[in-house]
Order: sequence, then structure tokens, then C-alpha cells
Amino acid sequence: MLDINLKTINASEEEVIVKNHSFQDVGQAHELYDKLTEEYAEQSVPFFDNDEKIIKLELSKDGKDEMESECYLEYSEELLQSLYNRL
Repeated sequence: MLDINLKTINASEEEVIVKNHSFQDVGQAHELYDKLTEEYAEQSVPFFDNDEKIIKLELSKDGKDEMESECYLEYSEELLQSLYNRL
């Protein structure tokens, strides 16, 4: 089982979970995560300043802090809402 977590990270580096979706089908979780990160690749940020608010999309094992993958995206309400609706 895998989770896709949609989070925001604020200037003080506090992570807030906006939405979490658990998948029984590991392949389906990977497929959706890959699709989302590919579609929004142009908004990804390789690094960010500490005073910057960003969106974090992560793929993790259910109930564990073990991340399989993570992606950081430029913050915008529109992007956050779009990702929220697709999870």
C-alpha cells in the first residue's frame, strides 16, 4: 500500500498535509504520481529559499515515514487546487 501526500511548506519550513490518498494498488499510485509530476514539471523547483512557500507532492509507504519519491512545486492556489482535485 502506498500514499500520495499533498503538502504545503511555509516559510518556517512547517509541513501541512492538505490531502492524503492511500492506494491498495501500488502500480496505480506510481502511475498517478508519475503523471502528476510529469504534467507539472515546469512548475517544479530544484531548490527553494527558506522564506518561500512551496507545494510538496510525495509518494510514501503507508503509515511510514519512508518516502519513495518527492517533488517540490512553486506555490499557487490554482496549482494546489488542481492537485487536490486530482488526488
